[in-house]
Amino acid sequence: MANNVNLGAARGLYAAILHVTNNYYRFTNVGTTGALRDPASKQIQDATNPFLLQNTSGTTIGYAAGTSNGKLTLTWTPAYAGGYRTSRIGAGGAADSNGVKTIQAAQSLVFNFDKVIEFEVIQPLATADFFLEPLTIEYLDKLENPKYMVEALNDGRYTGTRAQLVRVGNEIMRRLDRDMLIPMDDDLIATVATGVGRNVAYPWDSTNGTLNAPITQIYAFKADGTPDADFWNYIQNSSRDNRYEGKAIFVGGSKMAQYMQLKGIVGLADTGYKLDAQIENLPVHWYYDARIDTILGQDEFLMWDSGAAALQTWLNHSTYGTVRQKRYANMDYGNMNVTVGQYRGIGLDGNLDKDNISLDMDVRILEGRDSADYPTSRVVPSINYGVFMRPVGYFTSDNTDPLYYMTGIFRGKLLTRA
Repeated sequence: MANNVNLGAARGLYAAILHVTNNYYRFTNVGTTGALRDPASKQIQDATNPFLLQNTSGTTIGYAAGTSNGKLTLTWTPAYAGGYRTSRIGAGGAADSNGVKTIQAAQSLVFNFDKVIEFEVIQPLATADFFLEPLTIEYLDKLENPKYMVEALNDGRYTGTRAQLVRVGNEIMRRLDRDMLIPMDDDLIATVATGVGRNVAYPWDSTNGTLNAPITQIYAFKADGTPDADFWNYIQNSSRDNRYEGKAIFVGGSKMAQYMQLKGIVGLADTGYKLDAQIENLPVHWYYDARIDTILGQDEFLMWDSGAAALQTWLNHSTYGTVRQKRYANMDYGNMNVTVGQYRGIGLDGNLDKDNISLDMDVRILEGRDSADYPTSRVVPSINYGVFMRPVGYFTSDNTDPLYYMTGIFRGKLLTRA
């Protein structure tokens, strides 16, 4: 569903997108985008959602200086060391000052929605005033009302209206992959990589990555192509030593997909453990990203715990955004939501394993005319977003503590033994 759908052209555009999403365009597998919206991260997504936070205390909603970019100021209170003493003495006494520490101030993080991707579609004369036609308005009214929805979808009077909606929606969906999803996913991969911290379970090997952002080398396959237990141990060791709960969120490329798709066809290893159970019980939510091998490096991966990173959008055309009117001059302002399919391969039941990514975004429609004074509409889908990443020092202010440089975002590379 869309949020704050306008009663003008932008409202009609939402309906147009709705009519075309079931035509199954084959979108690029932008796994990082999906992973950053994983349901396991709902808590941090809600904590950075400006719509949910606009009427709450403890979080400041504003704009970056000199820009229209939204920002949230979040606070947290890391652990700190104040010393201790080994005998009981009167509080405030001068005999032993050990264990005395003033309460430490909370820390703050400015979460900026400073990334924008948009494109512009010019609608020619045939569709320029389509959304203002009486039959279209009548159809949209019924489509939004559950009482009339079935009638609206089946009434033969609206056949032409539905066809036109599909035509308009197609123009957006045809460009969505190349002109929004791919560049956005590329940016998200690179952005999350900047948030990588130490993995307490795997110290830096002084070669790959840096001390505070290592790229851990992990064996996924043996020389004969069977799964290697090293990968299983990496996931388990990371969970235990970095002390996070639940399944990690894992984004990988072709080698990760190759590992996961062996589920159901491998059996006992020569050492006696069950390879299929190893894969089946791997404690991760995994996402295949067709771009990660290109952006990060061949066979590299990103992994994070469910509270470490999240993608959040900022709707400029909203009750908390910069534009709160539905129409100004010859411009319509609204929002829309698009759902794109993601594919991981054929599951054990013979059906396609399919995930969906749902994204809220702004849309604006400018009424204009061409060089011959025929009316046109310029449609601009626009997504304004930011990526929350847990900062260094979130868990403790003591930089000698192993958790100080642990952000919960990890980077590694999958290998095959020689």
